[in-house]
Amino acid sequence: MSLKVEKTIYDKLAATAGVTALVSTNIFFVNAAQGTAYPYITLNRVTTDPVPVAGGWNNRKTTNITLQVDILGATYSSVKNVADQVRTALYGYSDSGGDPSVGSVILVDESDDFEQPETGRARPVYRVQMDFSIWYAD
Repeated sequence: MSLKVEKTIYDKLAATAGVTALVSTNIFFVNAAQGTAYPYITLNRVTTDPVPVAGGWNNRKTTNITLQVDILGATYSSVKNVADQVRTALYGYSDSGGDPSVGSVILVDESDDFEQPETGRARPVYRVQMDFSIWYAD
């Protein structure tokens, strides 16, 4: 599977003023570099489900993925504010003229988390995890 749909979502977030006002350019695939300033976003593909049709695989290569968007930050309010902007940017997003053609983006799960500082670590980490179902065709 190509990285095109993840790049499309990355580009959408990076072009959304409400998101970049809070995280600047701190949007990453899978993992952020150690020492990255909070808050930041990581994007991780969780599942990939090619969609078959009655006669076999469809020639439009329609696929559904679950993309996990993690928001990490130093305060609970900071990650919740970023989550609000991400939700606004992505929920219901579609781009039928793009490559790939994105049919719909739907938020299917959202949860909050907190990591207690380890010995010698100065700050706690707050996290919002959002799972988006994305239908697209290559």
